[in-house]
Amino acid sequence: MIKLHRPSYASARAPRLNLIELPKVLAIVGLLAGGFLKAWEAHLVQQRINTTKSNSDSIKTALLYFISRNKRLPCPAIAGLAPGAAGYGQEAAIPGVCTGTTIIGVAPNIAARGIVPWLSLRMTSDAASDAYNNRMTYQVTQSTTNLTATTLAGLRGTLSLHADMPIALGVAPTGNQINGCNLTVGDNSCNGFAVVVILSHGADRLGGFSETGAALAAPTSARELQNAGNCNAFVRADYLTNNGNYFDDILFVLSPDDVLGPLVKDGAISSARAVTQKQLELSRDELVAKSVTAGTVPLTMPAANDGCGNGVMYSGNNAAVCGAAAAVIGFTISSLGPDRSVGMNAATGINDDISLVQSNNQLKSDIIKGGSPCP
Repeated sequence: MIKLHRPSYASARAPRLNLIELPKVLAIVGLLAGGFLKAWEAHLVQQRINTTKSNSDSIKTALLYFISRNKRLPCPAIAGLAPGAAGYGQEAAIPGVCTGTTIIGVAPNIAARGIVPWLSLRMTSDAASDAYNNRMTYQVTQSTTNLTATTLAGLRGTLSLHADMPIALGVAPTGNQINGCNLTVGDNSCNGFAVVVILSHGADRLGGFSETGAALAAPTSARELQNAGNCNAFVRADYLTNNGNYFDDILFVLSPDDVLGPLVKDGAISSARAVTQKQLELSRDELVAKSVTAGTVPLTMPAANDGCGNGVMYSGNNAAVCGAAAAVIGFTISSLGPDRSVGMNAATGINDDISLVQSNNQLKSDIIKGGSPCP
């Protein structure tokens, strides 16, 4: 008969810690816990940054919907209002003026500063705040709040963005402007200056406004002071929490192309070039009609703007149509284009001017078609 024996586990028992080994184990556990806590803190920091960025993306989308409906950008909401106060969360009154907001700069580079007007954008209060329970600062070029369907395509920015302090207009190496056009100080021929800056004042909350409308303490670092001050120049730099250059602001910037590009693509508005072309054609037709009626080319034309917000230029010979040689130019209508410079732009190497030329021969033909003889 075979007998089964119960195996002995005595030799497999885990060794016991003695008093000498215990501190070592506790030290290891402490290191692991400390590393976990640091990783968790870093995770929370990044999570709040991501939430703030997500909310800013929602604000951008809401701004585009607002523009497609109203053909202009909204004024800021007045900062510092308590919940329930008149105008709380609404864009300030009188587009183009933005009554009650902080007005910054001198013409034509004037901006209005306040907070995101979430009710006017059809957003919730939480969606228009950052992850630190602060209202997001909203600064906008004042003139863009008073555009129309015929002038929206001429949207121009006035807000500059910089990599560091002190502020220096123009691109490197002479300046530190991120959205500059070239080395020339203040040149905006590329129309790259921002029309909107949306700003979260970060985890330290310095320089912003709470959700109850309370103004928070001013920043202590130079970069954050620049962003919290009444200025049309902003600093966008890397997250930094050591030494005297503490910086945790989060900026979101909209250039004219950022605003107009999606709207043109979706067909909500016409491009600046399309608006300009249409206006030149309308002006040409009006001048042709006057030439046919009077028999002479008008010396001047009624004022008109192109799709870039510039006045349309006109040159007419004021000659009798029937008496002039066929090759003579009757009149020329032209636009300087988005860069607002004559001919080729020295900085970009591009000539974006648009012109319509009406020869005298064409005008003669129009007179004859109208039933008048032209010997």
